[in-house]
Amino acid sequence: GIIWKVSSLDEMKELQAENVGSVILLSKEAIPASVDDASDELAENLSNHKSIVTIAQIQSMMPANAEIQLGKHLAKLGISSLVLEDACVGDEEDVKYTAYAIEELQKKSSSQFSMTGLTGSTNGHFGVSSHGGEVKWRRNAD
Repeated sequence: GIIWKVSSLDEMKELQAENVGSVILLSKEAIPASVDDASDELAENLSNHKSIVTIAQIQSMMPANAEIQLGKHLAKLGISSLVLEDACVGDEEDVKYTAYAIEELQKKSSSQFSMTGLTGSTNGHFGVSSHGGEVKWRRNAD
């Protein structure tokens, strides 16, 4: 199949009106830049076209790990999948970052505090998630 890349909601609507594009890649220009940006039009469009697979392209390693909150926000709006741009660039952080991003994006609990499980009642090892708060990446050090 063909993956259609669009740079705006208008382009996405054109594909939908022509009844083409069962898989659409939304560039960073076509999605909200943050969870605070307006996204009602995108959410309505996605809910009206649930049979279309939508992939959102977002930047990796954003300040304050904003890509995690943005990715979760987009999933709630109805985005099917995410592409984390520049997540793998060939340095020593590739594997660590992608493991972190996948874990955090799939986690349904709070990003501020989460229990790792209830096994502490059995083995005495109570703990919290290893990713509390913002994770700093050497790649982005100024």
